[in-house]
Amino acid sequence: VCIKAVEPGNRNRRRNTSILLRHVTPSRTSNILIDAGKFFYHSALEWFPAFGLREIDAVIITHSHADAIGGLDCLRDWTNNVQPSIPIYVAPRDYEVMKMTHHYLVDTSTVIPGAAVSTLQFNIMEEEPFTVQDLEVIPLPVWHGQGYRSLGFRFGDICYISDVSDIPDETYKLLEDCQLLILDALRPDRSSSTHFGLPRALEEVRKIKPKRTLFT
Repeated sequence: VCIKAVEPGNRNRRRNTSILLRHVTPSRTSNILIDAGKFFYHSALEWFPAFGLREIDAVIITHSHADAIGGLDCLRDWTNNVQPSIPIYVAPRDYEVMKMTHHYLVDTSTVIPGAAVSTLQFNIMEEEPFTVQDLEVIPLPVWHGQGYRSLGFRFGDICYISDVSDIPDETYKLLEDCQLLILDALRPDRSSSTHFGLPRALEEVRKIKPKRTLFT
C-alpha cells in the first residue's frame, strides 16, 4: 500500500476522515462539514471543485485531535476570501482545547496587527439534539480511548462515528433504525486502544443492524 501511495494518480492514499453533508430544503442547499483535519486543505482542493462546492455553511467537530481540528486554520482564509463567517459547533471540552491550540481563532484580540483575522463563530454544543441549517443533529457519545470522549452524529437515518474504541450502552438506543452507518475501522486485523479494527467494527454492525455500512 505505501509503495502504491507514492505513484502519481494512485487513489490509495489516506487523509483524515471527514464528511460533507449537502442538506437540501425547498428554500436552500446547505453544506455542513464534519471535522476539518490537518489535510482538509488538500481534500478541499480535490473534492470541492469536483462537486461544485464553494461555501461552508457550518462545521461540526467530533473531537479535538489534530485529525479533526488541524485544518481549522485554513478556514481563516475561507472567511477572508470566500464568505464572511462560518459557524463552528464544538463540545465544551474540545472548545477548551481549541483555546490553547487555536487561540488566535477563538480570541481574535490576540492576532498580530496586520495578520488575517478569522470570523469563525464558535457555538458550544452539549450532548443533546440541536439544529444546524434546519437539519436536526443528534450527538452520539462514544469513547475514543480510555476516558476520552468523542462524538458521532446522527442526521436523519444516517449515523456517523469516525473515532471510537467503545460505544456506551446509552448510545445504542440513539442508533436504532439506522439506515446508513459510517463507522471507524482503522485496521483490517485488530483494534487499537483508540480505534475499532475491522473485526470489532463488524461485531458492532451485527449489533446495530443498519441497512448499509461504510467503514472509514
